[in-house]
Amino acid sequence: MPAYRFDVVPVAAPRMTQADRWKRRSCVVRYFEYRDAVRAQAQVMGFTLPSEFSLWFQLPVPKSWGQRKKRMMFGEPALVRPDVDNLAKGFLDCFGEDKHIWSIQITKTWHDRGGIVVTTSEAFCWEPHFEYKDGKDYKDCDYAKRLEAECEQADEKRRLLAKVKSRLAQEQYEHEWAWREQQEQHQDRWRPADERRGTWRPDFED
Repeated sequence: MPAYRFDVVPVAAPRMTQADRWKRRSCVVRYFEYRDAVRAQAQVMGFTLPSEFSLWFQLPVPKSWGQRKKRMMFGEPALVRPDVDNLAKGFLDCFGEDKHIWSIQITKTWHDRGGIVVTTSEAFCWEPHFEYKDGKDYKDCDYAKRLEAECEQADEKRRLLAKVKSRLAQEQYEHEWAWREQQEQHQDRWRPADERRGTWRPDFED
């Protein structure tokens, strides 16, 4: 499964205006820098756009997230902007002519660093292909990080399930306690009037 990785943060293609010819906006400047970086890396790798391929955009996780959340969200779908169609257009426009392309599979997930992975294969897979390494490089490979993310997600599910069970048990206990208090408050209503007043005494035979 031939794969090419571009070590750049994915950037969506901006909508150009006439004013961008003499006064370029920051988004346009950022996109042109991104395009130059993609072209330079493609030239080093000898990469050209195939007719069918899988395009995987890896968005860097926000710095404001905690370490546990960053580990847990590694490889998860990135349901944020920019959209996948704009990212794909921004990448394809880096190579100029692309009329020969007839099939693309696009994926957008969270990653510890930004990047773009292009996989050329006849049979596309629905899940991204996380690179696996043996030996001392295993800990830093994408496969190990994805496995750690799945373990973190399983722990989070168990923690939430235990929290739900604890809350249900507490609600059950409070409901039973309220029912008992209600029964104690109303049990005198079913006793004789003399007994409720304290004047009634049972008769005992000698």
